[in-house]
Amino acid sequence: MRCFECDQEHEILADSTSALCPHCGAYIGLKHYDIKDQVNSRIQTRGNVFVHKKGYITGITIQCHNLTIEGEIQGGAECSGDFIVRKTGKINGPVTSDRVIIERRAEVDFMSTVTAREVIIDGHVTGSVACKKLTLKKRATLDGDLTVASLSIEEGARHTGNIQMTGLL
Repeated sequence: MRCFECDQEHEILADSTSALCPHCGAYIGLKHYDIKDQVNSRIQTRGNVFVHKKGYITGITIQCHNLTIEGEIQGGAECSGDFIVRKTGKINGPVTSDRVIIERRAEVDFMSTVTAREVIIDGHVTGSVACKKLTLKKRATLDGDLTVASLSIEEGARHTGNIQMTGLL
C-alpha cells in the first residue's frame, strides 16, 4: 500500500480497515465505499469505491484503489488500480489511474487529459488520453488527442485526433 502523504510503499495486514504510515505517521483509510445517493465530501481510501446507477459524486477528487462508475461523478479521480466506466457521462476533473477501462456501450466525455499506464476502450470516449499502452476494441471510438507508447487497434475501432508515439510514458 502507498501512503497518500509521503508516497512510500509499505505492507499492511490483509484484514486491516486503516493503517498509519510507518514513514510519516499519516492515517491511511482502507474502507470500501458503495455510493448509492449524492456525496460531496472527501473520499480518500486505499479501498475500492463503487458508484451505483443512482449514485452521484460532486465537486471532489476521489482517491482510491479501484473506482467503478455506473452513476455520475462531477470531479476527478486518482486510482492506484482500475478506473472503470460502465455508463454514459462527463468527467470534469483530471483522471489518473493504473488502468482505465471504458466498457462496451459506455460514452464518456473527459474534460481533462486521462493519464494511465494502460487504457482499454470498448465504448466511446471524447477527450485526450496519455498512456503507456492503449487498446481500442472493435466497437471503440476515441475522439481526441493521444500520447502513447504502445497502440493496439482492433478492426472496426475508430480514432479521430492526433497521435504522438513516445517511449517516455
